[in-house]
Amino acid sequence: MAKIFNIPDIGDTEATVIEILVKEGEEVKAQQPILTLESDKASMDVVSPSDGKVKKILLNVNDKALSDVPFLALEDYKDDEVSSDESTKQQNKTKSNDDTSKTSKVSNSKSQVIEIPEGVDSATVIEIFVKKGDVIAQGQAILTLESDKASMDFPSPVNGIVDEILLKVNDQVKTGDKAISISPESVSFAGYEDRFVDISEPVKYSNPSIDNTVDIANDATAINSTVDSETQVTDIYKSKIIHAGPATRHLARELGVDLTLIPRPTGPLSRITKIDLYEYVKNRVKTSSDNTYVASSNVIATSVPEVTLPDFSKYGKINRVSMSKMDILTAEAMYRSHMNVPPVTQFEDANIKELEGFRVSLKSTAESKSIKLTLLSFIVKACAVILKENPKLNSSLDLVSKERVYKEYYNIGFAVDTKHGLLVPVIKDVLNKSIWDIASDIISLSKKSVQASLSISEMQGSCFTISSLGGIGGTYFTPIVNTPEAAILGLGKSRIMPSYNPKTDSFEKSLSLPLSLSYDHRIINGADAARYITRLKHILEDIRHLSLVL
Repeated sequence: MAKIFNIPDIGDTEATVIEILVKEGEEVKAQQPILTLESDKASMDVVSPSDGKVKKILLNVNDKALSDVPFLALEDYKDDEVSSDESTKQQNKTKSNDDTSKTSKVSNSKSQVIEIPEGVDSATVIEIFVKKGDVIAQGQAILTLESDKASMDFPSPVNGIVDEILLKVNDQVKTGDKAISISPESVSFAGYEDRFVDISEPVKYSNPSIDNTVDIANDATAINSTVDSETQVTDIYKSKIIHAGPATRHLARELGVDLTLIPRPTGPLSRITKIDLYEYVKNRVKTSSDNTYVASSNVIATSVPEVTLPDFSKYGKINRVSMSKMDILTAEAMYRSHMNVPPVTQFEDANIKELEGFRVSLKSTAESKSIKLTLLSFIVKACAVILKENPKLNSSLDLVSKERVYKEYYNIGFAVDTKHGLLVPVIKDVLNKSIWDIASDIISLSKKSVQASLSISEMQGSCFTISSLGGIGGTYFTPIVNTPEAAILGLGKSRIMPSYNPKTDSFEKSLSLPLSLSYDHRIINGADAARYITRLKHILEDIRHLSLVL
């Protein structure tokens, strides 16, 4: 009589046996490596869960292996004493046939400390699946480890009851560290597939280590009952062990999906796959109220798990300061935009040497008008002109009514850095204003921003935003689109750069202004953005072109 051990949970991908480390007839110790597997992500040793004598290695080099595939037949194993004939028949009052309840028994009640297996140099505990007092089955995932190369589930090598969890989430572990204490008590696993079979029997790879006692796909009662079907499915699955690989569990955590809610796993051995998760989220989206995009985006956005902060004070002195209302509103707006807008950023440089010379030449006129004429005044005007030429950039998406909203007004917002936070006042009706009018508005709105005296109306109605970091420094960056706008322009610090002049076939000194155009890829494609930023470059390099479109 020999005991068959299966490959532990190695995720959803197929692995290849690249090396067998023991021979048949050899005595092995618990946690001793038996063979090495290699997938497209990582390689790992599969260890013996118990002391014993190798009866047979059930896999060969170059064989393909999946989780729960038998790999080792062990004699004289010392962790269990099994009575494979212990089964009782119970009369089913609603059926004409008898059901067999299989029971695995362990006589040794002494606690067994399970250690991190061989091959783990350094890893982080990212999830713990069991708690003290839980009844667990051999092969059931206890926790998930993640290293810089891969993540993997750590299964229990024995049946039993959890005495104590010796690790916690975020702990750093390595081979030999104590993970969990288990009492191998006499535990009944009714409905579980019997792992203790005679080696003379052929190995059936299709047999799961835990047999699903309820077929959700064919259970008409569970699906058609007047009680909510999802609640029934949840109750059924919460009473069962969930099979899912590390990558799937990681995705579920990112999406905020409870794996017990997945009604019909499609992977081998009733394993939940990434496709199952995507299908679950898609079906939830379809059944959301009003069946709208807004409802669906809310489902996904609210499912993103929050970041849990560590106790920073244990590393040194800290000082907590309450966020201002402006800080909170800004954080919420940036998060909302980032979660809903698929952003792309287009970069360009404009030679503003002539424009800067023209601006400086107007200094005396500006002083006579008591106006400070900045480069931003010209850029605001140019952006509005190009918005009219490219109306798609002056539109927003209404995904509730499935319409694109084209605006026939041209208001430009510009970011102002203040001690109160980042404020974005809006210059209204830019197309109908002169450069002098725009310069005057910039001065007035900037002053109000610094004094925190902007009215609500002065920060509303923007079609397009400009964020300038030129006064601070830096070149290119990726500003976040201020949704529901379609795009935002980032301005870096202008600097002297060499510029090639094809007329003289030589390089000349130029004043280069870095331009960064971020846009909502749902509204604007790459060609639209390229046309916009190229046109902006063209106008800024020869400001006389503005006179041709006014």
